[in-house]
Amino acid sequence: MASSLNRVAGELDDLTAAGTKAGQAVKVRAAHGAPVNTGALARSVYAEASGTEVVVGARAPYAGFQEYGTVTTPASPYLRPALEASTTEIVAAYTEEIQTKLETVKGA
Repeated sequence: MASSLNRVAGELDDLTAAGTKAGQAVKVRAAHGAPVNTGALARSVYAEASGTEVVVGARAPYAGFQEYGTVTTPASPYLRPALEASTTEIVAAYTEEIQTKLETVKGA
């Protein structure tokens, strides 16, 4: 059983599947909530997951100005609200993957 626990502990360094699900949930909401003029900002929203890291952002050069505003333009946040609205799905994705990994220890 100890060797099974050690194996699972090592696998917890790679939660890419959960990160991908979590990132996609945020990405979809962010793209949907992005301010639309031409649609370029929404199309530039991306999500990447690797190991235990997830990055969701937008590649449009003005993405940060939309999210945080400028001295002359008020903010139109779309990433932060998407993250906040996705917390239940994020927790569920990680919980599911960790439980699946732990299930392999039960019979050992």
